[in-house]
Amino acid sequence: MLNTLPHPKPKPTKGIKIPHLKKSVAVLSKKKKKSSGGIKITNPDKWFSLCVRERADWTCQRCGRKFPEEYSIDGLPKAQGLDCSHFIGRGNWSVRHDPLDADAHCRGCHGYFEANPHLFTEWKKERLGSLYEILIEKSNNVMLGKQARKEKNEIAEHYKAEFFRMRELRNKGVIGRINFQGYF
Repeated sequence: MLNTLPHPKPKPTKGIKIPHLKKSVAVLSKKKKKSSGGIKITNPDKWFSLCVRERADWTCQRCGRKFPEEYSIDGLPKAQGLDCSHFIGRGNWSVRHDPLDADAHCRGCHGYFEANPHLFTEWKKERLGSLYEILIEKSNNVMLGKQARKEKNEIAEHYKAEFFRMRELRNKGVIGRINFQGYF
């Protein structure tokens, strides 16, 4: 026997219900803010990331692939597939903007290390030597993280100045790695 009872009224959903699909399709009315890994990219993140890439002369620090200089509308270099790769996740504010924590990696190498954290750890230990323990210590410093959250504007200004200092050196003919000073 067929069920002749009326179907319950469907619950409202976000998006548009398409009859032949079981799920609704969301309609995006606003452009999302740029983020990476679900964490919003802040102004200090932008300048720190540029410093990390510039330090490496826009070259992947694992495979050695060089990325061409292309510029965005604001006159700053575009990432073009070269990531600012954090060893300790960006959610940890104690080292989020620490030069010891970040390296320039192409998307392939970044993905490789994300899929093989034990190899990333070996690579990082070899690269940092005795500084590895300092990085780990800093990452466990809760007070440093709280201070970093409070001083976001100062951190952004610091790395902005460091980036332009590094660019000035590049314009004078310096090639290869150029180190930059961390905020803390």
